[in-house]
Amino acid sequence: MDGMEKLQKAPAAAQGWLTRVCTKMEGLLGKSPPATSSELVEVLEEFDKRLTRLEEVQSDIELELRPEALDEYLDKADEARQRAKHMRLLCADKLKELTVGDKVDSVSTIASLHARLPKLELPRFDGDLKQWQSFWEQFSSHIDNTELPTISKLTYLLSLLDGTAKDMVEGVPHTSTSYRTVIDLLKQRFGKTECIIHSHIQALLALQVPVDQGKTYITQLWRLRDEVVQHTRSLETQGITGKQCEVLLTPMIMSRLPTELRLMWSRDCSGHESDLDWLLNWLQGEIEVLERSEMYKGNAKKGSKEISKEKWFTASALYATSSSKGSGCMFCSKRNHNS
Repeated sequence: MDGMEKLQKAPAAAQGWLTRVCTKMEGLLGKSPPATSSELVEVLEEFDKRLTRLEEVQSDIELELRPEALDEYLDKADEARQRAKHMRLLCADKLKELTVGDKVDSVSTIASLHARLPKLELPRFDGDLKQWQSFWEQFSSHIDNTELPTISKLTYLLSLLDGTAKDMVEGVPHTSTSYRTVIDLLKQRFGKTECIIHSHIQALLALQVPVDQGKTYITQLWRLRDEVVQHTRSLETQGITGKQCEVLLTPMIMSRLPTELRLMWSRDCSGHESDLDWLLNWLQGEIEVLERSEMYKGNAKKGSKEISKEKWFTASALYATSSSKGSGCMFCSKRNHNS
Protein backbone atom coordinates (compact mmCIF):
# COMPACT_ATOMS: atom_id res chain seq x y z
CA MET A 1 0.00 0.00 0.00
CA ASP A 2 1.53 3.30 -1.10
CA GLY A 3 1.59 6.52 0.93
CA MET A 4 -1.29 8.14 -0.93
CA GLU A 5 -3.59 5.22 -0.27
CA LYS A 6 -2.80 5.41 3.46
CA LEU A 7 -3.59 9.13 3.48
CA GLN A 8 -6.96 8.51 1.84
CA LYS A 9 -7.93 5.82 4.37
CA ALA A 10 -7.27 8.06 7.38
CA PRO A 11 -9.94 10.66 6.46
CA ALA A 12 -12.40 7.88 5.66
CA ALA A 13 -11.91 6.38 9.12
CA ALA A 14 -12.20 9.79 10.80
CA GLN A 15 -15.34 10.55 8.79
CA GLY A 16 -16.82 7.22 9.82
CA TRP A 17 -16.32 8.03 13.51
CA LEU A 18 -17.86 11.47 13.06
CA THR A 19 -20.87 9.96 11.27
CA ARG A 20 -21.38 7.59 14.18
CA VAL A 21 -21.41 10.49 16.62
CA CYS A 22 -23.95 12.34 14.45
CA THR A 23 -26.17 9.26 14.44
CA LYS A 24 -25.91 9.14 18.23
CA MET A 25 -26.89 12.82 18.40
CA GLU A 26 -29.92 12.19 16.23
CA GLY A 27 -30.97 9.37 18.53
CA LEU A 28 -30.67 11.58 21.62
CA LEU A 29 -32.73 14.36 20.04
CA GLY A 30 -35.56 11.94 19.30
CA LYS A 31 -35.23 10.06 22.56
CA SER A 32 -38.23 9.46 24.81
CA PRO A 33 -37.96 10.31 27.64
CA PRO A 34 -35.82 13.30 26.56
CA ALA A 35 -32.05 13.15 26.87
CA THR A 36 -30.48 14.64 29.97
CA SER A 37 -28.05 17.54 30.04
CA SER A 38 -25.16 15.25 30.93
CA GLU A 39 -25.87 12.98 27.93
CA LEU A 40 -25.88 15.95 25.56
CA VAL A 41 -22.69 17.39 27.03
CA GLU A 42 -20.95 14.04 26.63
CA VAL A 43 -21.94 13.59 22.97
CA LEU A 44 -20.99 17.19 22.11
CA GLU A 45 -17.53 16.68 23.59
CA GLU A 46 -17.11 13.49 21.57
CA PHE A 47 -18.27 15.28 18.40
CA ASP A 48 -15.71 18.08 18.84
CA LYS A 49 -12.94 15.53 19.33
CA ARG A 50 -13.90 13.56 16.21
CA LEU A 51 -14.29 16.69 14.08
CA THR A 52 -10.86 17.94 15.13
CA ARG A 53 -9.32 14.60 14.18
CA LEU A 54 -11.08 14.65 10.78
CA GLU A 55 -9.81 18.14 10.00
CA GLU A 56 -6.25 17.10 10.89
CA VAL A 57 -6.15 14.13 8.51
CA GLN A 58 -7.93 16.07 5.78
CA SER A 59 -5.25 18.76 5.98
CA ASP A 60 -2.61 16.10 5.40
CA ILE A 61 -4.29 14.70 2.30
CA GLU A 62 -5.06 18.14 0.87
CA LEU A 63 -1.33 18.79 0.66
CA GLU A 64 -0.86 15.69 -1.51
CA LEU A 65 -3.77 16.16 -3.97
CA ARG A 66 -3.32 17.54 -7.44
CA PRO A 67 -4.99 20.92 -8.07
CA GLU A 68 -7.63 19.48 -10.41
CA ALA A 69 -8.71 16.91 -7.77
CA LEU A 70 -8.45 19.27 -4.80
CA ASP A 71 -11.56 21.34 -5.58
CA GLU A 72 -13.80 18.29 -5.82
CA TYR A 73 -12.36 16.86 -2.58
CA LEU A 74 -12.85 20.14 -0.72
CA ASP A 75 -16.47 20.46 -1.87
CA LYS A 76 -17.35 16.96 -0.66
CA ALA A 77 -15.51 17.44 2.63
CA ASP A 78 -17.21 20.78 3.26
CA GLU A 79 -20.66 19.32 2.52
CA ALA A 80 -20.11 16.49 5.01
CA ARG A 81 -18.73 18.92 7.58
CA GLN A 82 -21.76 21.23 7.28
CA ARG A 83 -24.20 18.34 7.77
CA ALA A 84 -22.31 17.28 10.86
CA LYS A 85 -22.16 20.82 12.25
CA HIS A 86 -25.91 21.22 11.70
CA MET A 87 -26.52 18.19 13.87
CA ARG A 88 -24.19 19.62 16.49
CA LEU A 89 -26.10 22.91 16.44
CA LEU A 90 -29.39 21.10 17.07
CA CYS A 91 -27.83 19.28 19.99
CA ALA A 92 -26.36 22.48 21.44
CA ASP A 93 -29.76 24.23 21.19
CA LYS A 94 -31.38 21.34 23.05
CA LEU A 95 -28.75 21.53 25.77
CA LYS A 96 -29.29 25.27 26.12
CA GLU A 97 -33.03 24.70 26.43
CA LEU A 98 -32.49 22.17 29.21
CA THR A 99 -29.99 24.42 30.99
CA VAL A 100 -32.41 27.36 30.99
CA GLY A 101 -35.13 25.05 32.31
CA ASP A 102 -32.84 23.87 35.09
CA LYS A 103 -32.12 27.48 36.06
CA VAL A 104 -35.83 28.31 36.14
CA ASP A 105 -36.46 25.25 38.30
CA SER A 106 -33.59 26.31 40.56
CA VAL A 107 -34.99 29.82 40.94
CA SER A 108 -38.43 28.37 41.65
CA THR A 109 -36.94 26.04 44.22
CA ILE A 110 -35.11 28.90 45.93
CA ALA A 111 -38.24 31.07 45.89
CA SER A 112 -40.21 28.18 47.35
CA LEU A 113 -37.52 27.68 49.97
CA HIS A 114 -37.74 31.35 50.95
CA ALA A 115 -41.50 30.99 51.27
CA ARG A 116 -41.17 27.89 53.47
CA LEU A 117 -38.44 29.22 55.73
CA PRO A 118 -39.89 29.88 59.18
CA LYS A 119 -39.39 33.37 60.54
CA LEU A 120 -36.78 32.48 63.12
CA GLU A 121 -34.96 34.87 65.39
CA LEU A 122 -31.42 33.56 65.06
CA PRO A 123 -29.00 34.40 67.88
CA ARG A 124 -26.39 37.09 67.32
CA PHE A 125 -22.69 36.58 67.98
CA ASP A 126 -20.45 39.28 69.42
CA GLY A 127 -17.25 37.31 69.92
CA ASP A 128 -18.10 35.64 73.24
CA LEU A 129 -16.38 32.26 73.03
CA LYS A 130 -18.98 30.69 75.31
CA GLN A 131 -21.73 31.47 72.80
CA TRP A 132 -19.94 30.29 69.62
CA GLN A 133 -21.08 26.66 69.67
CA SER A 134 -24.74 27.55 70.11
CA PHE A 135 -24.59 30.32 67.50
CA TRP A 136 -22.86 28.23 64.85
CA GLU A 137 -25.06 25.14 65.27
CA GLN A 138 -28.24 27.20 64.85
CA PHE A 139 -26.87 29.18 61.91
CA SER A 140 -25.59 26.01 60.27
CA SER A 141 -28.94 24.27 60.62
CA HIS A 142 -31.18 27.12 59.45
CA ILE A 143 -28.96 28.87 56.88
CA ASP A 144 -25.69 27.14 55.98
CA ASN A 145 -27.18 23.72 55.19
CA THR A 146 -30.02 25.08 53.03
CA GLU A 147 -30.20 25.70 49.27
CA LEU A 148 -30.04 29.48 49.62
CA PRO A 149 -27.65 31.26 47.23
CA THR A 150 -24.18 31.60 48.72
CA ILE A 151 -24.32 35.40 48.61
CA SER A 152 -27.56 35.30 50.63
CA LYS A 153 -25.91 33.06 53.23
CA LEU A 154 -23.07 35.55 53.53
CA THR A 155 -25.53 38.42 53.97
CA TYR A 156 -27.34 36.52 56.74
CA LEU A 157 -24.08 35.69 58.49
CA LEU A 158 -22.69 39.23 58.43
CA SER A 159 -26.00 40.66 59.66
CA LEU A 160 -25.79 38.49 62.81
CA LEU A 161 -22.29 39.57 63.86
CA ASP A 162 -21.51 42.23 66.47
CA GLY A 163 -18.51 43.39 68.44
CA THR A 164 -15.15 41.76 67.82
CA ALA A 165 -16.66 39.15 65.49
CA LYS A 166 -17.99 41.88 63.21
CA ASP A 167 -14.76 43.88 63.38
CA MET A 168 -12.69 40.84 62.38
CA VAL A 169 -14.49 40.34 59.02
CA GLU A 170 -15.21 44.02 58.33
CA GLY A 171 -12.85 44.24 55.35
CA VAL A 172 -13.84 40.99 53.62
CA PRO A 173 -15.40 41.65 50.15
CA HIS A 174 -19.15 41.02 49.97
CA THR A 175 -18.98 38.30 47.31
CA SER A 176 -20.10 34.67 47.19
CA THR A 177 -16.48 33.49 47.18
CA SER A 178 -15.95 35.25 50.53
CA TYR A 179 -18.57 33.15 52.35
CA ARG A 180 -16.28 30.23 53.20
CA THR A 181 -13.47 32.65 53.96
CA VAL A 182 -15.61 34.40 56.59
CA ILE A 183 -16.64 31.06 58.12
CA ASP A 184 -13.02 29.88 58.28
CA LEU A 185 -11.93 33.13 59.93
CA LEU A 186 -14.66 32.87 62.57
CA LYS A 187 -13.90 29.22 63.31
CA GLN A 188 -10.17 29.86 63.60
CA ARG A 189 -10.75 32.72 66.03
CA PHE A 190 -13.73 31.55 68.09
CA GLY A 191 -14.14 27.83 67.43
CA LYS A 192 -11.00 26.45 69.09
CA THR A 193 -11.96 23.80 71.63
CA GLU A 194 -9.23 24.74 74.11
CA CYS A 195 -10.26 28.40 74.13
CA ILE A 196 -13.94 27.54 74.58
CA ILE A 197 -13.16 25.23 77.52
CA HIS A 198 -10.99 27.90 79.13
CA SER A 199 -13.74 30.52 78.80
CA HIS A 200 -16.29 28.28 80.56
CA ILE A 201 -13.85 27.47 83.37
CA GLN A 202 -13.15 31.18 83.85
CA ALA A 203 -16.88 31.87 83.91
CA LEU A 204 -17.40 29.26 86.64
CA LEU A 205 -14.63 30.78 88.76
CA ALA A 206 -16.12 34.24 88.31
CA LEU A 207 -19.63 33.34 89.51
CA GLN A 208 -20.88 35.56 92.31
CA VAL A 209 -21.49 33.85 95.66
CA PRO A 210 -25.13 34.56 96.70
CA VAL A 211 -25.53 36.68 99.82
CA ASP A 212 -28.52 36.38 102.13
CA GLN A 213 -30.19 39.72 101.45
CA GLY A 214 -33.84 38.87 101.96
CA LYS A 215 -36.11 38.47 98.99
CA THR A 216 -33.36 38.33 96.35
CA TYR A 217 -31.52 35.43 97.97
CA ILE A 218 -33.63 32.70 96.34
CA THR A 219 -33.32 34.47 92.98
CA GLN A 220 -29.54 34.62 93.37
CA LEU A 221 -29.41 30.91 94.15
CA TRP A 222 -31.48 29.99 91.10
CA ARG A 223 -29.31 32.19 88.90
CA LEU A 224 -26.18 30.53 90.27
CA ARG A 225 -27.59 27.05 89.72
CA ASP A 226 -28.72 27.85 86.14
CA GLU A 227 -25.35 29.31 85.19
CA VAL A 228 -23.51 26.33 86.66
CA VAL A 229 -25.69 23.93 84.64
CA GLN A 230 -25.19 25.99 81.49
CA HIS A 231 -21.40 25.98 81.76
CA THR A 232 -21.06 22.34 82.80
CA ARG A 233 -23.31 21.15 79.95
CA SER A 234 -21.34 23.30 77.51
CA LEU A 235 -18.13 21.72 78.78
CA GLU A 236 -19.64 18.29 78.16
CA THR A 237 -20.17 19.18 74.48
CA GLN A 238 -16.44 19.94 74.33
CA GLY A 239 -15.53 16.53 75.72
CA ILE A 240 -15.06 17.53 79.38
CA THR A 241 -16.84 14.57 80.96
CA GLY A 242 -16.05 11.63 83.20
CA LYS A 243 -15.04 11.15 86.81
CA GLN A 244 -11.64 12.79 86.50
CA CYS A 245 -13.19 16.04 85.30
CA GLU A 246 -15.90 15.91 87.98
CA VAL A 247 -13.18 15.74 90.65
CA LEU A 248 -12.01 19.17 89.44
CA LEU A 249 -15.38 20.75 88.65
CA THR A 250 -17.21 19.80 91.86
CA PRO A 251 -14.85 21.66 94.27
CA MET A 252 -14.82 24.60 91.87
CA ILE A 253 -18.62 24.83 92.01
CA MET A 254 -18.69 24.27 95.77
CA SER A 255 -16.44 27.31 96.23
CA ARG A 256 -19.19 29.50 94.74
CA LEU A 257 -21.89 28.34 97.18
CA PRO A 258 -22.84 30.23 100.36
CA THR A 259 -21.36 28.94 103.61
CA GLU A 260 -24.61 27.45 104.94
CA LEU A 261 -25.16 25.45 101.74
CA ARG A 262 -21.60 24.14 101.83
CA LEU A 263 -22.20 22.93 105.38
CA MET A 264 -25.45 21.24 104.38
CA TRP A 265 -23.75 19.59 101.39
CA SER A 266 -20.92 18.32 103.63
CA ARG A 267 -23.54 16.70 105.84
CA ASP A 268 -25.43 15.03 102.97
CA CYS A 269 -22.76 14.23 100.38
CA SER A 270 -21.25 11.08 101.89
CA GLY A 271 -20.33 8.84 98.97
CA HIS A 272 -20.99 11.60 96.40
CA GLU A 273 -18.12 13.99 97.06
CA SER A 274 -17.07 14.15 93.38
CA ASP A 275 -20.42 13.38 91.75
CA LEU A 276 -21.27 16.48 89.72
CA ASP A 277 -24.78 15.39 88.71
CA TRP A 278 -25.60 14.55 92.32
CA LEU A 279 -24.39 17.99 93.41
CA LEU A 280 -26.55 19.77 90.82
CA ASN A 281 -29.64 17.74 91.75
CA TRP A 282 -28.97 18.29 95.44
CA LEU A 283 -28.55 22.03 94.91
CA GLN A 284 -31.83 22.25 93.02
CA GLY A 285 -33.62 20.35 95.77
CA GLU A 286 -32.25 22.62 98.52
CA ILE A 287 -33.23 25.76 96.62
CA GLU A 288 -36.75 24.40 96.17
CA VAL A 289 -36.96 23.72 99.92
CA LEU A 290 -35.83 27.27 100.71
CA GLU A 291 -38.31 28.63 98.18
CA ARG A 292 -41.23 26.77 99.77
CA SER A 293 -40.11 27.84 103.21
CA GLU A 294 -39.99 31.48 102.13
CA MET A 295 -43.49 31.18 100.69
CA TYR A 296 -44.93 29.86 103.96
CA LYS A 297 -42.99 32.48 105.88
CA GLY A 298 -44.73 35.17 103.84
CA ASN A 299 -48.17 33.68 104.57
CA ALA A 300 -47.39 33.49 108.28
CA LYS A 301 -46.40 37.17 108.41
CA LYS A 302 -49.57 38.15 106.57
CA GLY A 303 -51.78 36.22 109.02
CA SER A 304 -49.95 37.73 111.98
CA LYS A 305 -50.58 41.26 110.73
CA GLU A 306 -54.29 40.60 110.22
CA ILE A 307 -54.68 39.21 113.76
CA SER A 308 -52.80 42.13 115.26
CA LYS A 309 -54.89 44.60 113.32
CA GLU A 310 -58.12 42.92 114.43
CA LYS A 311 -57.12 43.02 118.12
CA TRP A 312 -56.17 46.68 117.94
CA PHE A 313 -59.46 47.55 116.29
CA THR A 314 -61.45 45.69 118.99
CA ALA A 315 -59.63 47.45 121.83
CA SER A 316 -60.22 50.84 120.25
CA ALA A 317 -63.87 50.08 119.75
CA LEU A 318 -64.27 49.07 123.37
CA TYR A 319 -62.56 52.19 124.57
CA ALA A 320 -64.64 54.41 122.33
CA THR A 321 -67.84 52.72 123.48
CA SER A 322 -67.02 53.03 127.14
CA SER A 323 -66.05 56.68 126.74
CA SER A 324 -69.22 57.57 124.88
CA LYS A 325 -71.42 56.04 127.62
CA GLY A 326 -69.67 57.88 130.43
CA SER A 327 -69.86 56.81 134.11
CA GLY A 328 -73.20 55.96 135.94
CA CYS A 329 -74.84 53.61 138.39
CA MET A 330 -74.21 50.04 137.50
CA PHE A 331 -77.52 48.98 139.20
CA CYS A 332 -80.10 51.50 137.97
CA SER A 333 -78.16 52.89 134.98
CA LYS A 334 -78.91 56.49 136.03
CA ARG A 335 -76.21 59.11 135.46
CA ASN A 336 -77.01 61.41 138.40
CA HIS A 337 -75.14 59.28 140.87
CA ASN A 338 -72.43 56.63 140.99
CA SER A 339 -72.80 53.09 142.17
